Amino acid sequence: MKFIDFISKLDLKNYDLVLLNQIINSGSSFLVSLFLVSFLGLEKFGLFTVLWIIFLLINTLQLSVIVSPMMTNSGLYASDLKAYYYGGAFVQQIFLTLVFLILIKFFFFFGSLVSINNQIYALQNVFLLIIFTSQIYQFFRRFFLNEKMYGVSIVIDIIINITLFSLLIFFFKTNELNLEKVFYSYFISFLVGTLLVIPYVKKFNFSFKSFADSTKVNFKISKWITLTSIMQWFSGNLWLINSGIILGSYVLGAIRACQTITNICNLLFQSFENFFPPKLTHIYKSEGSKSMNEYIKKINISGFILLSVFAVILSLGSKNILEFFYGPEVSQFYYLLIFLSILLPFTFISFFYRFGLRTLMNTRPIFLSYLLPSIFTVIASKFIITNYNEIGFAIGLIFNQLIILFFTYYSYIKILNKITK
Repeated sequence: MKFIDFISKLDLKNYDLVLLNQIINSGSSFLVSLFLVSFLGLEKFGLFTVLWIIFLLINTLQLSVIVSPMMTNSGLYASDLKAYYYGGAFVQQIFLTLVFLILIKFFFFFGSLVSINNQIYALQNVFLLIIFTSQIYQFFRRFFLNEKMYGVSIVIDIIINITLFSLLIFFFKTNELNLEKVFYSYFISFLVGTLLVIPYVKKFNFSFKSFADSTKVNFKISKWITLTSIMQWFSGNLWLINSGIILGSYVLGAIRACQTITNICNLLFQSFENFFPPKLTHIYKSEGSKSMNEYIKKINISGFILLSVFAVILSLGSKNILEFFYGPEVSQFYYLLIFLSILLPFTFISFFYRFGLRTLMNTRPIFLSYLLPSIFTVIASKFIITNYNEIGFAIGLIFNQLIILFFTYYSYIKILNKITK
């Protein structure tokens, strides 16, 4: 408790440190990927990716069902009632985590019937522990950000990442590094994080009524967000899953290694959520829809040009960049990095049309914009990957992003025109 109180005193409530928090986590993810590719090889990294895709899906569902509604709805409560709301949301999180654990257990059970990779099957127990501890930690991490306790979140994130890298380096130095040790390193790191955040449960109040009320109010927001998030995850990750099944874990590892390079832009994309939606809402309320649309146009033109230049630089140096970070084995897949770079400017633009639709209080088109590429993915991904290998994977992702962009843009313009008439 003294250590937790010490961390609390470090809290810097007057500064927006969300971006720094994202830098720590994104940077850690990038460095872990480099470490695993370098010291485990592409095939083992591909097997790691299979389970990590499931981990990311669990995080996406948590964000949609619990976290996003919590970060919106908590502001509706007075300070004396907010503790009850958080208590109800935490109970929801416990139930949701148990559901996740049961579903993952079923995944491994049915996977064993269809000859799931033995190395992956052997990791099921430690993976369940990772899900349990990470879900509890991630809930409190978002609670800290929601309550502007940025210092607490940053210090605990640093401790978790130091623990993770210390364990990975220890296992490497003792020649014991393998997939099992990697996942146990993650579990121990998240366990440390969970032990550090659990004392903050004392800030919550609990009652059956608060649980029922928070569930009801959260569901109003979460239902569409959850469906959208599932479609968003599905439209991109099914390409990865099918690539692993059809092309093997070696190629999957190479694909994921290239994605790790382009994912540095996710730091920029994720920060959008913390600034632009409130900004667009302010412009819309104070100056009207035309001013908001002009603002979106200016941002999109500037961002498209900058990211296009970045994509060109990334493409021209693709082979050297991959060789620098991963070595010659991965650099032979430089053409994948070129294709994935093409996605960046189009991904940028689609963000702001989605923000515009949210400001105009019409989010159904956002769900449909992900449903369409998901349908395309189910119908065509196996055929395209089977016939065109990893190039087919990259082209499929580009085609998916173009579907999302064009449908989102069409819906945004259509709704905007109705308002401005």
